[in-house]
Amino acid sequence: MKANLITILILCTAFYAVAQKGKTTIQKSSIEITNKKPKTIWAYWGDNTYGDKYMTKRVFDSLIKTPLQSVDSSKKIYSVLSFDMVLAERNLYEDSIGNAIIVPDYSSYNNKGAVMNENHLSYILNHSKIGDTLFINDVIVKDEKDLVFKLKSFKVTIKK
Repeated sequence: MKANLITILILCTAFYAVAQKGKTTIQKSSIEITNKKPKTIWAYWGDNTYGDKYMTKRVFDSLIKTPLQSVDSSKKIYSVLSFDMVLAERNLYEDSIGNAIIVPDYSSYNNKGAVMNENHLSYILNHSKIGDTLFINDVIVKDEKDLVFKLKSFKVTIKK
């Protein structure tokens, strides 16, 4: 009886292994995220430095007018398909007894391509001030082989 049970278990395991080997993945859309990142890939504006930034209002305004760029650790360039942004505007309010409270107002934007939408750009240029932070999230890029990647988020904060 034990020999039959062991034989059945071995056959089931073999059939399961063969069934899993035959599975293939099909790309559902052109913006499906590839799980295998060959290298570290960054997105940035302007000056070819990576990561979170602190900059003056003048530099901030000039950089966000330029296209978002993407490069990997071997200096290979990727084309930006889309990205999302959240602008956190730092505002000063008073509570009911007159104490100052800093409360951010959040605005979110979706952009197709590497250049920021004109309406979004206009709003950000006119409303941003010292202390505000622009978060860049869900940057989707494509390489020359049409592989699509989702990049790490970064933020840009306006300082004095």
